[in-house]
Amino acid sequence: MALQKDKMELLLIAQSARMLAQSAARGGFRVIAIDFHADSDTCRHTEKCIAVAPGVEGFDEVALLAAAGQFAPQHGQSALIYGSGIDTRPGLVERLAQGRKLLGNQPASLNIIYNPPSFFTLLTQLGIPYPETRFTPPDQTKGWLVKPSCSEGGMGVGWCAKNQQPSRDAYYQRFVRGEVYSLLFLANGKENRSIGFNTQWTATHNPAQPFLFAGAINRTDLSEAQCLAVGEYAAKITAATGLVGLNSLDFVLADGVTLVLETNPRPSATVALYDEDYAEGLLAWHIAACLGELPPTTRNTGPVRALRIVFCPSNFTIPVGFQWPDGCADIPNPGAMMEAGQPLCSVLVKDKNRQEAETLVKSLENEILNGLHSLKTLNVGAASAAQGE
Repeated sequence: MALQKDKMELLLIAQSARMLAQSAARGGFRVIAIDFHADSDTCRHTEKCIAVAPGVEGFDEVALLAAAGQFAPQHGQSALIYGSGIDTRPGLVERLAQGRKLLGNQPASLNIIYNPPSFFTLLTQLGIPYPETRFTPPDQTKGWLVKPSCSEGGMGVGWCAKNQQPSRDAYYQRFVRGEVYSLLFLANGKENRSIGFNTQWTATHNPAQPFLFAGAINRTDLSEAQCLAVGEYAAKITAATGLVGLNSLDFVLADGVTLVLETNPRPSATVALYDEDYAEGLLAWHIAACLGELPPTTRNTGPVRALRIVFCPSNFTIPVGFQWPDGCADIPNPGAMMEAGQPLCSVLVKDKNRQEAETLVKSLENEILNGLHSLKTLNVGAASAAQGE
């Protein structure tokens, strides 16, 4: 893999660009990042990091295009790589890519992936199994889910209810009880290479968001045959839609059958579970794959890693001087205002086996939340005492 890094400046755009920036730094790339928060650790891995406040439906398009034009002008040397919050908006990807080299999936591919009738019709044509899916409300809502067409990380997915008024682009899918997994893979538009299979976790803090992504671990209970089947699904989808770079495929295992749920046509959060296993980081391989080169087929033998998203239990302000434990990332800046239910940070751990990694990541989550709660309580008590003097 020979990339001319001295001539390549990366413009990274995502809701949180930290993971992409960290991988790019590992590969020695020059980076400009635009995301929602410009967290402290994102800034540490970039030459420039710009926060663009979100609008009602994610990035404000006018503000984002203005920031990109100011810090990575069109017809310069910047190459565009996008992550979450951008891939669901093919028109915005097209505008951002004007005058820049796009290192990621083309809008035409995104239009197939994020159009449920097109995507599930394609799965049927390819012989890929998926849960029963329909585009009009079922007569009996029990056991059915309603899903936004452009949902990311399970956001907005909920139980179907009578007389419900979902968004016009929502679809309905029968709930299948089973473990949910994902496959992270690299593609060059024609073929792909598996990076690793992961077991996914959902959050429990908000009953209104029962399927919200809360993290993953790079170990599964899948059989060899099940992994091979999912790898074939990814290969068929790649060839049919022209996927390039890093992508992931979410699926559920029910009664021994792997059923596809969705494709994420961008670097997913599970990149963090493997990035250290690649000397130049996985983003370097994402770029190489977008340019047509794939790594040799290998079996993942790296250590057990677990990623967990920590959510805010209440509204509070990040205190100055709070000591974040080792393994924390996406760390908000001191003084940042956090809302209940909002992602607070992420925790990535490495351990010798699956059980200990799961225990450790949960322990760190509790340490963070207990530490912030204690400091918040202390500050409130001090403020009350000062007012009483």
